[in-house]
Amino acid sequence: MNTTTRKQLRGYGLSPYLSIVITKTLTPTKKQGRTLIYDLSEVISAVRIYLTKTRLKPQTRVILQNLLTTLLERINNVVPLPFTRTTDPELSRLAKKAFESLRQAENHFANMKATLAEIRG
Repeated sequence: MNTTTRKQLRGYGLSPYLSIVITKTLTPTKKQGRTLIYDLSEVISAVRIYLTKTRLKPQTRVILQNLLTTLLERINNVVPLPFTRTTDPELSRLAKKAFESLRQAENHFANMKATLAEIRG
């Protein structure tokens, strides 16, 4: 399960106020010490809802859109394709292996970004 904290959200560029406003209506999935941990998909939904407000400053809107892009990278919702329908079985095997390697690398990179955001926050 992908999770995030307010500290990570601040590390991604949100102000302390925005990180509280975004997560205020959410129910934490767990608590680690004094840190509340939120489900990533719920945070993404809350950011999308907050972006629908008409009175947001342009700078705030850009920050939230960048945050949304970063969080969507972390959710890892890529659907694997069936590589077994080609005529060349060796090519199918290699394509599947390359796709899995790329998916693992993207997942690792997104987790590294989350750790960096935690450190910054």
